[in-house]
Amino acid sequence: MDRELTATVPAVSNELSQTLAAPVQSPSAPLRGSVMVLIQFDVCEEIRLDDLRQILGARTSPASFKHQAPGYVRYQRPPVEETLEPLILEGGERLEGDIKYYDYGVVSLVFELPFSGNWDTLIQLSSRWTSDASFESLATRIAKQKLERAAPALVKPYPAERWLQEDYFIFHLREIEGSPNATDLLASQGDRIAQVVRGETAMLSEGERQEILQSRISYYPNDRP
Repeated sequence: MDRELTATVPAVSNELSQTLAAPVQSPSAPLRGSVMVLIQFDVCEEIRLDDLRQILGARTSPASFKHQAPGYVRYQRPPVEETLEPLILEGGERLEGDIKYYDYGVVSLVFELPFSGNWDTLIQLSSRWTSDASFESLATRIAKQKLERAAPALVKPYPAERWLQEDYFIFHLREIEGSPNATDLLASQGDRIAQVVRGETAMLSEGERQEILQSRISYYPNDRP
């Protein structure tokens, strides 16, 4: 059954609903965290944030970091942020989302789905998410609908067909069974981590694995191998 992300956004396709399908959440699963997709659009030359805040009645998004950052690290012009209505999946999981508007003309959408399971399940989920173009379609529809209301705050808006776009998939594991440090985790699960990052269900070559693990994995600062 098709579902809507918000009352004014077109229904989500059956294909995307299948892609988003997640395993049953289990408190005893070896891995727990979330899977996120970040999609950014360059929509105009400038967004007048003060005007936009009045139009939307939205909040300003403060700078936030996973670890303590110096006090001088902050947005020069904090973006305006709106929370999207969650998409409730067939299994009862909630796909959370929000949209941020930046003064330099960029709109950013983030969708997040809680995850719990094992490494094989995460590999399959990564393969589905990274190969499905439905996220782009969903995000584009939401951005268009939101920007119709925000139009008075946009300076020299671009036609939607000229929007530049960037996509990022983020796999954030907050809990790993046994709480291994980075060195032990890479030694025991390096092959599977590389598969998750690449969205591949097949084992990668040693060269591909090393390239990914050396340049595309984030660690906690005090736990680098």
